[in-house]
Amino acid sequence: MFDSFSVYIDLPYEFKVKWLSGSNSGFHYNYCYLSGIPFVVNGISITPEKSYLNVDICKKNIYDENRRKSGVYIWVNLKNNEFYVGSSSNLSKRFSWYFSFSNLNKLLENSTSVIARALIKYGYSGFRLDILEYCEAEQLIAREQYYIDLLSPKYNILQVAGSSLGYKLSESTLAKLKGRKLSSEHLSKLREHLIKHNSSEEQRVKARARMLKINESKGMEVEVLDTVTKETAKYSSLRQAALAIGCAHKSVAQARKKFLEEGIVILVKKRFIIK
Repeated sequence: MFDSFSVYIDLPYEFKVKWLSGSNSGFHYNYCYLSGIPFVVNGISITPEKSYLNVDICKKNIYDENRRKSGVYIWVNLKNNEFYVGSSSNLSKRFSWYFSFSNLNKLLENSTSVIARALIKYGYSGFRLDILEYCEAEQLIAREQYYIDLLSPKYNILQVAGSSLGYKLSESTLAKLKGRKLSSEHLSKLREHLIKHNSSEEQRVKARARMLKINESKGMEVEVLDTVTKETAKYSSLRQAALAIGCAHKSVAQARKKFLEEGIVILVKKRFIIK
């Protein structure tokens, strides 16, 4: 008979959790997690679907409870509160990869993975693992990107959803990849993945926002005179100006070029002068 009693455990966040433990057996696997434990990262309160407060103790539960499930997860370092956000269509399989030190060491031979290095340095008992949400496989990239944008995890070197386990490839590995020729079958699968990934409206909105930021960083200021209202507006990029007056980016670029190089004024949409 499992004799249990209540224990309060201090966590590095602003709350306490009641955890059940056995008087003779130590921690009992059935009680090494509690669902929906809120925590705070970067000032943002998160309530995950499931929490594993000590990964080393909870390995069996992590395997069993996430078989054939897809979702977004977060590793949180209990020592420094740094974290990594990832996703997988097979969470149990992904976590089994993490639980192999040989896999982590092999990854570090050819790349720079912050989360892999942290797991080796602090050990699994130095982390908590949370399932931020379970979702369908086709929603994984969008949901992972949502949490990356929301939380800005420092362990994610590449702040783009779908990046392989948060690592940058070494120069030697990059050189090998550049010289590699992909088969027609591989290219076909890659095209299908990109088409599917970029087909959602959410992804298109994010892509447009990224392009606006890129253009703004180039410092190409555009001045637009409205000949009807006689008002002049300034924009930080050609694309931003085109969106504002409702025309194609190419039209604004051509009008600006004519004005700068030849001094010729072209009325865009028979109304706007680009300077």
